[in-house]
Amino acid sequence: MRVGLRERVGDEWKTINYIPLPHGVFAQLPVFTVLNYGLSLRSILLPGGQTDVALGQDGIYCIDSRVSELGRTALIESGAYFLTFKHHTDHIDVDITTEAPVDDMYWMFPDAELAYMWYAYFCSTTGQTLIQEISMLVQTDESFGYMLSSVRRRVLDVKNEAQLIKSVQAADEAYIKAVTEATRSWKETVDSLGAQVMPPTASIDIEDYSDYKKEL
Repeated sequence: MRVGLRERVGDEWKTINYIPLPHGVFAQLPVFTVLNYGLSLRSILLPGGQTDVALGQDGIYCIDSRVSELGRTALIESGAYFLTFKHHTDHIDVDITTEAPVDDMYWMFPDAELAYMWYAYFCSTTGQTLIQEISMLVQTDESFGYMLSSVRRRVLDVKNEAQLIKSVQAADEAYIKAVTEATRSWKETVDSLGAQVMPPTASIDIEDYSDYKKEL
């Protein structure tokens, strides 16, 4: 069986045909998807089995044509949560917000529990490694978003879901506080060192120059 990927790049359709694998490889995949197959070619086994929940079951992709604009608007107005992905050279920023993104590619969720579970997943070291590898399988952000739909998570009980939200929020607040304090300390140190290197400066009153006064 041949497996491949076809995506829209600019004005053209690009096709990637994956190399065929022995049937034994298919038997080792807990769930067969194009994503699982593509990652297996990179010697990566995507976590999750049939009883785990896929991102595509939890959320709505920003360009999913199966959801009408009216339905999307209604979900946003009812208080949806958004998970955004922004590519950089060496990493992918993952952020969670209640404001509908304008430019970034995103997944949308009807409640906080689902959004925070996936936020924790993709911000973790393993999650970052996986989405980096997934991004290498495709050429566009749109295709990257679609491929994420096959990523799977564990099923948590209600109590653990609520605790996860509190823990993630506390970790984010601690991170922001630490970065703010470190930035302030760095700035104070550099200002002090810079003052030791920089020659003394004096202010210049431009009005003391006759040429300037003549122009006026």
